[in-house]
Amino acid sequence: MIQSAIGKQRLMRQKRHRILSRILAVFCLLLAVAGLVLLTGWYKAAAVLAVPLAIIIEMRGSKAYDRVFFAEREKERLAQYLRRSLPECRVEVNQRLEEQVADLIVVGPPGIFVICITELSYDCIDENVDRRGLEIQALAQRVCPGYPVEALIFARQMSMLKPAVTRLTPVHSPGGIVDCVSRSRQRCTEDEIERIAFLLGWEAE
Repeated sequence: MIQSAIGKQRLMRQKRHRILSRILAVFCLLLAVAGLVLLTGWYKAAAVLAVPLAIIIEMRGSKAYDRVFFAEREKERLAQYLRRSLPECRVEVNQRLEEQVADLIVVGPPGIFVICITELSYDCIDENVDRRGLEIQALAQRVCPGYPVEALIFARQMSMLKPAVTRLTPVHSPGGIVDCVSRSRQRCTEDEIERIAFLLGWEAE
């Protein structure tokens, strides 16, 4: 289900962490069992504490894995929607830009768009979202000089937030991204799109 190489790497790394967490949880359970069998008095009662510790370790490992999995799946699903809705554009997931990675990047006749996907707390916009988006935008601009780059913040919870000032365009639906791209005044020719794809390191389609 996860197609991008970086997404697979992130998921595999988190899977290894989950396995280590599970091993640690089992070890804690074994300690608890051994304590109940071999110890006496309040030592035996103390050994029981290893049981909830094992549960917490297992739950945290699984939760961390699920968070990465669902985040990467969200990117893939959004990319598929954009490819269907913007057939003239090329959409890439986890585009590496020097030392950073853009969640999504859209290139086509409307221009270049980097999309930062985030989860926002209710009634709050984290200023770090803007900062990261601007950094990704600057990197994309450096990789593709001469071609204006626009950055968007995508969060499904955005519609629940009170009006807030952001330096980047916020959208809360896939259709909103399509509207932003479609309304762009920047028009790139086929030769320019091929040039941008080359600069980004994409293989010819």
